Amino acid sequence: MKILIVGGGLSGSLLALQLAGRKNVGEIIMLEKDPQLLGRGVAYHHDFTYQPLNVAAAGMSLFPDRPDHFVRWLEQNSFRYHHLLPFVSPKTFVARKIFGDYIVEHLQKAHHEHAASLQMRIDEVLAIERKNGKLQAILESGICLHADHVILALGNFPPGDLFSDKKNVRWPPYPATRAGTHQRPGSPGSENPAAPFARRFIRPRLRSWALLG
Repeated sequence: MKILIVGGGLSGSLLALQLAGRKNVGEIIMLEKDPQLLGRGVAYHHDFTYQPLNVAAAGMSLFPDRPDHFVRWLEQNSFRYHHLLPFVSPKTFVARKIFGDYIVEHLQKAHHEHAASLQMRIDEVLAIERKNGKLQAILESGICLHADHVILALGNFPPGDLFSDKKNVRWPPYPATRAGTHQRPGSPGSENPAAPFARRFIRPRLRSWALLG
């Protein structure tokens, strides 16, 4: 059996770790187009040195059967992060970069221990098709991979462009009453607090289009 995991962030990495530890799973191939995001995704990138996790260390283990695994790892590796981690406890909210290091380390360890079954490739999936009862993924490199199962672990998509549809964008957002003021219903003559910001930063870039909440 061959399993393709499309996406190498946290979701894809967690799945790869769990599958690699099972017997008779077959071949697992994890595909990620950006080598900088392999294991980390966007949320646990190198740049997030001072942005803390939303959950304390006690709730961040990669392994459900070892809930204290991340805390134990922090205790063993705290010397690497003395400037970011003055002390370790289950209630510590560590930097996202540190958790990313934790993911990458164990993903590499699983890859080493299960090299015959777990592959990690840097490539982009352009299409997934069903052909002759099998699934096939067409990659940007031109390779076509056949699989029994394809799992999408795509993470969060980038936000949409709020200004792409100009038909639904108004400037100014409220009827103008005099220079520099915009009348909000129920508050005659009041200045929209976002208007100065929009006039300075948004409007020049969008040729008189702006969207204000």
